[in-house]
Amino acid sequence: MRKNLAVWIKQKFKEQKFFFVTPDVGHGMWEPIKAALGPYAVNLGITEPHSVDFAAGLAAQEKVFLYSIAGFVGLRGLEQIKLSLAHDQNQVCLIGSGGNFYYGLQGVTHYASEDLALIANYPSIRIFYPHTPEEFDYFASTFLADGRPSFMRLDPHPVLAQARPKTVDGHTIFYYQQSPHPTAFIVVAGTHSLTQLLTPPAIHLSSEILTAGCWDEAYLTAIAQAYLDAQQRAPDAFLPFIIISEVGPLDPLASRMQHILHQLNLDDIKIHSLHYGDGTANLHLGPEEYLVAQLGLGRTQIAGFLQQILNP
Repeated sequence: MRKNLAVWIKQKFKEQKFFFVTPDVGHGMWEPIKAALGPYAVNLGITEPHSVDFAAGLAAQEKVFLYSIAGFVGLRGLEQIKLSLAHDQNQVCLIGSGGNFYYGLQGVTHYASEDLALIANYPSIRIFYPHTPEEFDYFASTFLADGRPSFMRLDPHPVLAQARPKTVDGHTIFYYQQSPHPTAFIVVAGTHSLTQLLTPPAIHLSSEILTAGCWDEAYLTAIAQAYLDAQQRAPDAFLPFIIISEVGPLDPLASRMQHILHQLNLDDIKIHSLHYGDGTANLHLGPEEYLVAQLGLGRTQIAGFLQQILNP
């Protein structure tokens, strides 16, 4: 969604001033942003850890978007993220492009399979994971409205599907499939997995499919409320709660969601979680092929996982 990001930055800057900082970015994306933002756009060169502290300093004047590859801005600057964002609460939104293995043949230096799992250790940093330009607009605008320190993972390719937004407890939840009588409630974090679910023929037509575009407590509580609404319409007394995420061997999304259910006294609801396992990247495979061949997130694997839960 890099192209969508550049267009959004230029358009939004006309409405509200903010800084766009990067520790080096491709010229094809940088030059139009620099032309539109002028001195509010800063390219620091290859200085990833320093860029976090630099952005935190600028945040005393205006809100800041700090953009780079997810492995660069989300991992190399982790100490600065802990201090300047999680502790000092500066109004910075980190945007990490291409998590997991999306940069494929560029090698392990460009991978970021653990970014979300690590940053999720800091509850004061809000996590965004948009799947479409519509979701990106909503969550990036949320940051501009409140300035809360945030980390956004931005997958390179948006999902080519139209969401059906629904307001739940004051939060916009993005549905991609709804059913009057759902037999499964599926929450997705990751554009690859969502695409597999939605590509015709749909894997499971009678399920509710929505995305976990934000991982803070209030938003996940709204998702829990959405589940309770779906449960009332379900033909069976028990509605499976399923999370499919491209987050890594440690799945902070499922654990956070289970904690929310506990707070709501819904301990009887068990979350079924599918996420990729551990492994070493095969440089002879591209990013999409790697996700399918090595991580268990291909269409066949997702369908088999759902089959085990829904028809044991």
